[in-house]
Amino acid sequence: MRRGPAGAGARRRSAPAPALGARNSRRGRAAALALATALVLAACGASPDLRPETAATLQDGVLAVTQAVADGRHDVAETELTELRAALEAAVDEGDVSAARYRVVDDALDRVTAELAAARAAQAAAEQAAAEQAAAEQAAAEQAAAEQAAAEQAAAEQAAAEQAAQGGGGGKGEGEGEGNGRGNDKDDD
Repeated sequence: MRRGPAGAGARRRSAPAPALGARNSRRGRAAALALATALVLAACGASPDLRPETAATLQDGVLAVTQAVADGRHDVAETELTELRAALEAAVDEGDVSAARYRVVDDALDRVTAELAAARAAQAAAEQAAAEQAAAEQAAAEQAAAEQAAAEQAAAEQAAAEQAAQGGGGGKGEGEGEGNGRGNDKDDD
């Protein structure tokens, strides 16, 4: 089973590079998809075993898939890819594509399908991570708001307690005051 130039298989088997964020991941997947698209376009080039009209039809389908992926519309890309594969099958049935050329194009479409599935999985994982991050941030904001409200409540209760303590000792008590002056005159006689 031939996998392309020497070293290409080794790169696939090497440990994946650490994730550098969703943007770099998308760029890497886009580059891989672009490479697979180039393979499909090359496989669809006009030659004696592929009618020029059929080649143009297949190339248009590949470009539609590429554009949908570039726009981040993976569902549209999958639909376009399905239609492209159906057009290839129909071309084979009509004798517009040789069996050898069919295998080359079909293999390239399989690689594009795999890359598209990987891109879609990466997008889903990124969306899940973003949703989890948003939920964590929301929970942290709610926790901070609850702590702030509790601190404000405690401060209000402390202020009320201090005010009550000051108000209870500041009034006039019994025995303080002028009185009516009676009772002290009787003993002086």
